[in-house]
Amino acid sequence: MILINIKNILATIFLFFLSTVLYAQDVIFLNNGQRIKVKVIEKTDTEIKYRNYSHQDGPVYSLKIEKINRIVYEEGGIEQMVEKPKSGIEIELEEGKLSTKKGLFGWRYYNNSERISKNGFLLKLRENESAHQKFEEGKNLKTIGGIMGFPSGLVFGYNLGTMLRGGKTSREVNIISGTVWVASLILEITGSAQMRKGLNEFNASQNLGYQLKLDNNSIGISFSF
Repeated sequence: MILINIKNILATIFLFFLSTVLYAQDVIFLNNGQRIKVKVIEKTDTEIKYRNYSHQDGPVYSLKIEKINRIVYEEGGIEQMVEKPKSGIEIELEEGKLSTKKGLFGWRYYNNSERISKNGFLLKLRENESAHQKFEEGKNLKTIGGIMGFPSGLVFGYNLGTMLRGGKTSREVNIISGTVWVASLILEITGSAQMRKGLNEFNASQNLGYQLKLDNNSIGISFSF
């Protein structure tokens, strides 16, 4: 009985290793983090040709070398893809653009598409004092408008609902709350416009980029505004 069990175990282990060999595959790791299980057919200076490991009689696909980070072959070898140096040097720089978005729990601040802290945003904005001043003025107007708008809108909305239901309300309260509510809307709209004006001024002052190109025969610099 023990001998039979040992034979069964050895047979299982053998089948396991056999299946591992039969289903071994190459793995291509792309620069974007994606992993593809393949059977590499051919490698050139510019591309890799392969078949899908689950359909090795299927069509041949190709990938550009610059999209590949590394290839792990079935026998365990690893080939790291290194981008070939170009004949020239190209450098492109452009200053960041600031923007804001109103979220559910307050404002969110961005430098280009990267989210940054409020302090980081304001520190960056202070590089242009005129733009910073306009932004702060607009922000203050919006804050005042919000403070005025909430209670006045609540009172005006309540009285309006009461009137629609046939109830009685104070005419003076309606006029005052309605006037304050409209004024708060004007302040918020004006504040938003002033904030955008400040951001546009800052971004316009930062919209300076340059490109440096260098080859064996010449060097060139181009500016964009």
